Amino acid sequence: RRTRTDWAQFLADIAARCRDATRITLVMDNPDTHRPGSLYGAYPQAQAKALWDRFEFVYTPKHGSWLNVAEVEFNVMNRQCLNRRIDSMDVLAREVAAWQASRDRIQARVDWQFTAEDARLKEETVSALKTLVDAGPTPSQAAEQLGIGRSSAYRIARKLQAS
Repeated sequence: RRTRTDWAQFLADIAARCRDATRITLVMDNPDTHRPGSLYGAYPQAQAKALWDRFEFVYTPKHGSWLNVAEVEFNVMNRQCLNRRIDSMDVLAREVAAWQASRDRIQARVDWQFTAEDARLKEETVSALKTLVDAGPTPSQAAEQLGIGRSSAYRIARKLQAS
């Protein structure tokens, strides 16, 4: 388990490695340790403020599909760049940097299409399917009534039974 002091030291280490950068963007999750108070608890006020001001913090959503987007990008990197044996960390770093430069040059983006409305609809469908199956129809009959695929209905029904 990481402490506030660990996180403050981590930021100081990043800042030291990136001395030439005027601003460092850090994408991270939302634990309580990832707050300015962690720096002020570990360093004198002037040093803590200077350190905090070097960073731009981008917090990931507490609930959301950002991990899926990151997974998609990692899978693309694996297929396009890391699909062979790489013998050294230096070669790995060069290959990944070249791949990233190429992705940046073509402005490649993940086209994420799952929306909050999709999530609400899926939740409503699962709830309606559960109600129908509990009332007696088979998942196949419930799928027909709800206008969803039979395989989806059976998959959802199996998950509902397991929970």
